[in-house]
Amino acid sequence: MLFEERANYIMKKLEQENLVKTNDLVNEMGVSIDTIRRDLKKLEEERKLTCIRGGACSSEEALQCSPFFGRQIVNEDLKREAAKKAITLIHSGNVIALNAGTTNSILAEELLKLKKQITVVTNNLSVLSTLTASDYIQLVVPGGIVDKEELCLCGHNCVEEIASYSFDLSFLSINAFHPMHGFSDFRFQEIDIIKAMIKHSRQSVAIMDSHKFGKLSKKIFLSPKDIDLLVTDAHADSAMLNQIHETGLFVM
Repeated sequence: MLFEERANYIMKKLEQENLVKTNDLVNEMGVSIDTIRRDLKKLEEERKLTCIRGGACSSEEALQCSPFFGRQIVNEDLKREAAKKAITLIHSGNVIALNAGTTNSILAEELLKLKKQITVVTNNLSVLSTLTASDYIQLVVPGGIVDKEELCLCGHNCVEEIASYSFDLSFLSINAFHPMHGFSDFRFQEIDIIKAMIKHSRQSVAIMDSHKFGKLSKKIFLSPKDIDLLVTDAHADSAMLNQIHETGLFVM
């Protein structure tokens, strides 16, 4: 099989599944693992996909792994739809946590419309900028190191301070979810912050647009049972929703 034939096969598979695994391609095309790795690398150089550990994901996935401002434009309407659902969970007097991420930045815009006295603890500088306009929300910002690409605070001190609070709700912006593998993200510095928010929350809520389902990012760090509720838009594929329900994860 020539490179062009292999490349066409790989791209068609990516269109269908958004993710290809190196070992699967070896078995399906009957070539060596080194050949597949070279093919994936060449396609990445042509900006047709992005290589991840054990395989590759589509170019849309590559955009999902881009810095904050690159991801801000991705599926904004779907993120807002999920955010509007999420704010219905909030009650006056709640202390809530919001981590870094573009979905929580959109959630903050919706929180401005919520006329309830609440406290928001966040390491998300975009959220901070938005919510300073609210007369109802008390803002708490943990100290840490500024990540200029992700517009957030991170580091050991940030994690330690977040762990000192007791949250009614934590709203978590996470990069990807796969029913078989769980939640994953490429922002390694954000993982400990998310875990601290979950550990110290009465209810942990992942807010994700449906385009993030069935996908894997660079590091798997949570199983479905670690999250109490998944809030998404109304456009999720029914077969995917069935797979998510089978994990025991509640979906709103």
